Amino acid sequence: MTHHRPALPGLVLAMLAAVLPVGALETDQYITWGRDLRDSAPVLNAWFNRELQAAIDEAGEPARCADVTARYQARLRFLFIIHPPEVWASSSSLVDRYPGTAEEELAYPSEFLYRNRPALNITLWMPFTPTIQVGGVLIGTDKLSHFVSVGWQLHTDYHTELAKGASPEEAVERAVATGLKSERYLLLGYRTSGVLSLSDLESDVQGMLFYRDLCEGPSPALEHSEEGWRIARPVDLRRYVTPEWDESYQPQVFRPGLWKKVRPVVETYCHWLDDPWLTARREDYAARDGFTISERAVLEMAAEGKIPDPLSFSVESVCGRTPRPLDGGASPLPSPRPIPEERLLRLQSEVEAEEASRRFRAVGLWEAGWSTPQALSGSVGVMASRAFPDDPCHLLCEFMGPYLQLGAGTGGGRFSVGWGRLWTDVGRSGFLRHAYMGFGFRATALRTWHDPVTAPDSATYVGPELEISIDRVNIVLGALRQTAGPDRRDWIFSWSLGLGF
Repeated sequence: MTHHRPALPGLVLAMLAAVLPVGALETDQYITWGRDLRDSAPVLNAWFNRELQAAIDEAGEPARCADVTARYQARLRFLFIIHPPEVWASSSSLVDRYPGTAEEELAYPSEFLYRNRPALNITLWMPFTPTIQVGGVLIGTDKLSHFVSVGWQLHTDYHTELAKGASPEEAVERAVATGLKSERYLLLGYRTSGVLSLSDLESDVQGMLFYRDLCEGPSPALEHSEEGWRIARPVDLRRYVTPEWDESYQPQVFRPGLWKKVRPVVETYCHWLDDPWLTARREDYAARDGFTISERAVLEMAAEGKIPDPLSFSVESVCGRTPRPLDGGASPLPSPRPIPEERLLRLQSEVEAEEASRRFRAVGLWEAGWSTPQALSGSVGVMASRAFPDDPCHLLCEFMGPYLQLGAGTGGGRFSVGWGRLWTDVGRSGFLRHAYMGFGFRATALRTWHDPVTAPDSATYVGPELEISIDRVNIVLGALRQTAGPDRRDWIFSWSLGLGF
């Protein structure tokens, strides 16, 4: 699956990410207690290995292993927050997840852990991710984004520390410390959403090790032969997914205001602590639960008083039980038995067949806000994109393709045609409900009428515009050239700020 990344929207998104309070996607594994999900590790492995082979083919010869790794991470990552493996796992019929049906997705926001979230916590306006099972561990699909994205950042930090003369062990520890500080103090995590997810941090660290294992260590995934680079050891996510990825097992740290809303929901699960289903799962987790690098860094930060004691947020503490210590647990189990090659190839064929089953689907667009020269304005439109035919798309899906928009305001009207990429959920009407992230290039023809802003009446303009949405906030920037009308001006700067896309 090829992912196009235009440079200009990427640059603007990066600039906006530096100033807008955008938080990471949140998840809830409590709500899946008692639900037996099919293990998605085999099909996820097939998807990851398919992308790795595509990266090898793209790199060609001559190429270094580092070049293949760079190609690979570019296929696995977008610029910010929502990344290809998460989008695929949240929409593919090959991945068993909860919520998975249209009815479950519609009910989920009113039932899950953050159902009482503060209305003004705009970082919790982002979509909430479903739960899947990987190698016997329940995880949110958001962990796949952390794994490939922040994991790559830590991998880069790791090599920076090596270049400074650090040993591999020291380089890992310094990279992890940097990642923890980012989760605590920067855009993603505690400062914005009010949640410091120790599970996110664990998936970040494992992502670093995942990228390192492609070319380094005693058994790297890639090897060079006379024919070029090849996959010597197929990617297996079970080597990296630990029980700490489960947010109902690994305690998360909450800011006081949000914890006041979340704690009563956690209390409703106290009766589960003696349930045979949960007891068996916790025993299985305990057999694989080791003292991880990220847990050591977290305990050091807690000892310094920089974060509250994570154990105080565990379900056991809330319910008056003794929580498991973060520095306890047995050593992790040995590497899992490899998935047979013929099964992996068959699953890759299923992934490719599902990809080929995508059909064009129209999604309705809307936006409303303030713009120049239209002043108070709104628009409706339609985007055509290839999508899975049975995707209910009530939590998160991706649309990418051409779109048309027709808009009007107190100061003028416009017609736009463009190409965009949008991560959204769709209501029963077929219109987007929330534009979580998106960007688009569009060509606009605009006609002013009564009292436009910074432009004369009865004038016509045409030109390019760039449209960007982050966390439902929509921004448009453009330059329009006057082609007709009085008080001739060569160009005007157009912009708008509002909601939608």
